[in-house]
Amino acid sequence: GLTCVATVSEIRDGQLLIHFDGWFTSYDYWCEPSSTDIHPVGWCLAFGKKLQPPKGHVGVFKWSAYLSQPGNIRALDKLFTKEQRSSASSGFRPGMKLEAK
Repeated sequence: GLTCVATVSEIRDGQLLIHFDGWFTSYDYWCEPSSTDIHPVGWCLAFGKKLQPPKGHVGVFKWSAYLSQPGNIRALDKLFTKEQRSSASSGFRPGMKLEAK
């Protein structure tokens, strides 16, 4: 499957609502913070995977430019650690950017 630029659009009962940037909300899905389908920014690059930019994005996608836009907040790498995933409060916040399948 594709790994895409995504946003944590909502958090409810410890679950994250993942929205694929530029796509219709019908593709959104709920997951646990420990899901193996979400990854920190840069995961695709580090593991030689193709990152699908936001639908409609023109030109070469660069996380640095995307994250410099107002309102775009990176989900910090530490949020993906085992310790953080196992706590009751995951540390994720609505609006955070990540990579998701």
